[in-house]
Amino acid sequence: MPPAVRDALEKLGTSRDRNPASFDLHDILISLSELPPERAAQAGREIASAAQLWPYQQVRSWIGGVRSRPRPDLEILEKDANSAWLFLFHHSGFMRESALNAIRLPPISPFFLSAIILRLNDWVEPVRVAATKCAMRVFPSVGPATAADTALAFLRHHWTWGRWQEDEHAVLDGLFGRADVITVLADRLTGGTAGALATCLRHALQYPAIDEHLSLLASNATQPAVRATALQCLISRKASWPVGYQYQWIDKIYGVQKRVPVARDREISVQTPVEQLIRNGIADGSPMVRRVAVDALIANRQTFPGIDLIVASLLRDRSPSIRERADFLVRHRTD
Repeated sequence: MPPAVRDALEKLGTSRDRNPASFDLHDILISLSELPPERAAQAGREIASAAQLWPYQQVRSWIGGVRSRPRPDLEILEKDANSAWLFLFHHSGFMRESALNAIRLPPISPFFLSAIILRLNDWVEPVRVAATKCAMRVFPSVGPATAADTALAFLRHHWTWGRWQEDEHAVLDGLFGRADVITVLADRLTGGTAGALATCLRHALQYPAIDEHLSLLASNATQPAVRATALQCLISRKASWPVGYQYQWIDKIYGVQKRVPVARDREISVQTPVEQLIRNGIADGSPMVRRVAVDALIANRQTFPGIDLIVASLLRDRSPSIRERADFLVRHRTD
């Protein structure tokens, strides 16, 4: 965190009544809102440590001893609802639950939206229940840009969470699957240059609203991996995404197993001619995209028109993997 924010949090933590000037709390929340959403879990631990967000505080008595006394956090929350955004990171599950119950307005940034999402997977069940109710209240009012930027951070790994149940999962899918959110997310995936955007797209494929954006992603996305993923979906006319892991036996006698990923799939609603998709893919500047197109060409080699001219050009491709596939087409043209 920025040093100024840490200093303000430490001032809040050391104050006996936890009641600094209102502009201090406002400035703290504004500064925290600028943090990236993918840092919410780590930042939450730092926030709780700096602001001493735990139920008790150590105080020195008049005779010189040290004793513990409860923090007045619940009273502060009742007086100032804005403190709920800070208490989302509280060490006390009771305070996290109370903070979620106090939130009535949508978060002002992806960082605070991610803080609510993290509570959907909280280790305390009543907190998860409160987070679900909070999400049902405020998620419909979350702006599409805020939700899309948060989806870029969470779609890659939230499926690995183990504590949340179907209700918590469904409320988050209801946010990320909104058509307006998917439109902004597709724009981010098209123009993005850094990050695991193809992985994000793979998980976004579970939402049918992404289908109408696949053609644009396949042709215009900056990252080749995003173009290749979108092209593969369009050619196969099927979207698949990982949903978890399961154990597969290798040797039951010796009790040897391995963990393998589990995926779900669905038919996509876009029906683009496969021939045109293959030709567009072969003309792509990235070998990653061309490999997807040539693999589809191999699968359709017996009916693809003008394949001999295409194979002749592929034999001169600068990518060895493409030339190997072209050589296979030469040897197995009529198989």
